[in-house]
Amino acid sequence: SPSRKEEAGVKYSIDEGFEQAIDELDNKTSDSMITVGKTSEVLKSIGVNDQIILWNAGKIRKILAKHSDGMNRTIIKQVPQVLEEPVIVLHSDENAGIQQGKDYGGRIYMFGEVYDAAGKPVSVSLELLPTRKNGLVMDNIVITSAYGKNSIQNALNRDQILYVDPNQKRTAAWLGSTIENENFLEAKKRHLLISDKIMHFVT
Repeated sequence: SPSRKEEAGVKYSIDEGFEQAIDELDNKTSDSMITVGKTSEVLKSIGVNDQIILWNAGKIRKILAKHSDGMNRTIIKQVPQVLEEPVIVLHSDENAGIQQGKDYGGRIYMFGEVYDAAGKPVSVSLELLPTRKNGLVMDNIVITSAYGKNSIQNALNRDQILYVDPNQKRTAAWLGSTIENENFLEAKKRHLLISDKIMHFVT
């Protein structure tokens, strides 16, 4: 079961057996659910229920196959850190979901200080109201995706920002790291746009 550790006054809600479960991924059936941990203090602060967070083993294998250029098991093991200490949390665009035939009403996603093998910030998506095959809502939260994104500008323009880390130094550093590998002029313009939208949350 998830345990909470306290180190330097920070609470961690990451399951102690998560990394071992990823090491043993090949031995798990596609419908096996891996316990990632419990809702972090940050996510609870924006209204997310205090529940167990699960990740489907088959979904993890698909991520490793589809995003093999950026995602590997070492990075997968770091995903709980994004949930624990995100820099920014957003609510997925429901209209975009409808266009894809999906319900994004209960879906949020976030970025932290975890990057894929190509240096792109890893976006971690949560379904807060997952349903079973019979349509009943589960009593857990489920990770739906985790992979590196090329740019966050479109997301910030489109989606509702639910949380920004109030530590301005950390947020500013993260903003810089997300654009440093992009075209300079585009990056400069993007940085200004992002800063305008985010900084009023932390000033």
